[in-house]
Amino acid sequence: MATKTVSLITSRDDKGLAITRLFDDTFNKAKLDEEGAQRLWERGGEAQAEWLATIRKFSASNQYANQVVRCTRTYPLGFAVKPIRRQVEMLADTLSLSPDRAFTFIDQAVPKITVPDEADGWYAFATVDGVAGKHFPDVTGDADRYCRGVQLILDDKLASSRDFTNWRKGQLGPDRLRQHVRSVSFWKRVSEQQPGDIAVLPGQFGKLYGGMSVLRVRELLMGNQFGAGWLAGGCMLLTHPERITDNGLFVDFPGDEYSLGADGQFDRAPYFRSNGGQVETDADSVDDPYGLFGSASLWFPQ
Repeated sequence: MATKTVSLITSRDDKGLAITRLFDDTFNKAKLDEEGAQRLWERGGEAQAEWLATIRKFSASNQYANQVVRCTRTYPLGFAVKPIRRQVEMLADTLSLSPDRAFTFIDQAVPKITVPDEADGWYAFATVDGVAGKHFPDVTGDADRYCRGVQLILDDKLASSRDFTNWRKGQLGPDRLRQHVRSVSFWKRVSEQQPGDIAVLPGQFGKLYGGMSVLRVRELLMGNQFGAGWLAGGCMLLTHPERITDNGLFVDFPGDEYSLGADGQFDRAPYFRSNGGQVETDADSVDDPYGLFGSASLWFPQ
């Protein structure tokens, strides 16, 4: 499936200029006096948050808008994103990868990058190239390498680090598992920007899209945002084992597609949940929203 390069529209592009004129018209219709304008200026931060929410609301697709329920959970108490260098060190140690290029990117590029307001912060991820080069260098196909990377993270690293069940163990080949086309496109850009064993990206671990079906979330991913998949999610859980608890928000991964059989119907997406203290992973229907779940997503750093 062909993909297209994402082009972000700014306020100086033709469409951006037309939209900012709408704001100009609206501002003039408000007929603020000096005191009112001053109060608006003083509360500019609050106003910007409201404007951003409005922009996202009216620029989003309405497809699958009925696949949303009230989210009844949030991140568990005690969860916080670890310092990014610490995350890189953890993945490098766990997966026998080199942290050097990631540290260079952190030192030289990260201070110049603005993290989106919706993100939790920076997360570290083992790259497919890095994992394949170290653990299965003879595997060459992109689809095979990704699936082997997922198997390594789930069935070796996570399974050996905690009480963990993979209900799809032995069913993670390319006939069952593939990356969503949007994620394929963005991970290619990440590999060009950060050609090392470990990459770092802004991300959020499910809170932003609580109570939404995976199909609805995919409609809302715009600009430089894309869904996290099983491999990325496994890395996030390796560095943040406290994230998945019985009473906290469970997490879907819209960056992957899964098929229950050989019928070619990739109509499921992976998830992590906790049951009696045991973390479980499986794949569920992309059109069912659950109030206990939220979807994880990432942003291409720019």
